[in-house]
Amino acid sequence: MRGEEGSWEFDSPDKSHVTSRYDLEALGFIIRYVPEFLAKEKLPFVVSFENEELPLLPSTTGGERLLRVVIDPVDGSKAFDNYKCASDVPIPPPSSAVSVALVDPVGHELAATAVYCFDRGETFSSCLLNPGAGEPAAYIAYRNETLLARISDLPHMPKISAKRRVLNGNYNSRALVKLAEVELALMNDGLNPTFGGLAGSSATDIINVARGSFAACLDMRARCGGKGSVPYWYDIAGAIGVARGRGLDVLVTGADGAPLEGGDHEIYTPVSFIVARPDVFETVRNVVNGQFALALPVAA
Repeated sequence: MRGEEGSWEFDSPDKSHVTSRYDLEALGFIIRYVPEFLAKEKLPFVVSFENEELPLLPSTTGGERLLRVVIDPVDGSKAFDNYKCASDVPIPPPSSAVSVALVDPVGHELAATAVYCFDRGETFSSCLLNPGAGEPAAYIAYRNETLLARISDLPHMPKISAKRRVLNGNYNSRALVKLAEVELALMNDGLNPTFGGLAGSSATDIINVARGSFAACLDMRARCGGKGSVPYWYDIAGAIGVARGRGLDVLVTGADGAPLEGGDHEIYTPVSFIVARPDVFETVRNVVNGQFALALPVAA
């Protein structure tokens, strides 16, 4: 173990990630209150808590319906740990998030999700609407308790330069040259890429598009290969439901570029993704196609 006084962290057995005290504290609260809520509402489900630190998969005795709860206790944990360490200089809240996604055991979609963002103390959530036979999944999204309008329902979408910014997630990457080529291609098509994600939190990057702070975000680290961190399904599951409920175009693929349909994926699945306003999605997708020689499908 290592870290500042009052905190500690340790490597996972396979050395793939670092767990901190705050990851486990957040996880403990979720494990406590989700079953309590289900029992209070008399919902007959058994819950599997699947997260990056400690997957808890209960045994079932037949006849029980198993709900998957995909959790990222603290996405952007490095920033959060720094914020929580003792300091005599006040620092602003980190752009970290707690992410929870409930997977429908029948339809294999994201049934409900929630993302708590520490930067502004906001909770974004989504809920799957009951689709008709043969109809695609549709979502609604909330900021705290306020229903969010779909992007297409707004009277206008900002066209000023600042609103055409694109987050290109490249933090802790070993493929900076390739990702810089993606940013240059975006610039050549009239968009304004930032130099890396803001938070080390893929969930927060997606939420910032839902907030309207950015036109799009993309993360192609899993497509680049080599060493360095990549986002996994547990990183983005909670935010993906919110993006869909906001009416953003969403495309999630595996590391091989194949599209990932629905929400029933193994938590350690490496993912690439594009989340964008409809007016810029095709531009971003075409840039990715050109840079990776990959015919990505249209948004779901």
